[in-house]
Amino acid sequence: MSQKYLILTTIVLLAISFISLAYIESRAKDPNLNKDWWVLSFQDPHTSNLDFTIENHSNSNDFTYEITQDTNSILKESLNIPKGESKNISVPVNQNFTATKTIITAWTSEKDKKEIYK
Repeated sequence: MSQKYLILTTIVLLAISFISLAYIESRAKDPNLNKDWWVLSFQDPHTSNLDFTIENHSNSNDFTYEITQDTNSILKESLNIPKGESKNISVPVNQNFTATKTIITAWTSEKDKKEIYK
């Protein structure tokens, strides 16, 4: 009788631990749950296209971005991106300007700053 009780207890404890680990793992995969981060990335990094995306999973909703080409600021804009959403930004192409270095800088209202280069 004690062997059956030991096996049954082991199976029940294993089932409880598997269910607990599955629940913890599913919560850890949620990008907005108790997390504070955001991403700045090009939509197509392998071409000369400057369109980019800001994905927000932070507590800040107010973002500002600036596009600089060869130390000349060509565009600066502020926008609101709610937590859990992303915003695609299309950069107008200036045909008369041939830049050797393009920097896109974005920052939050808390001055958390990120840059991407092309």
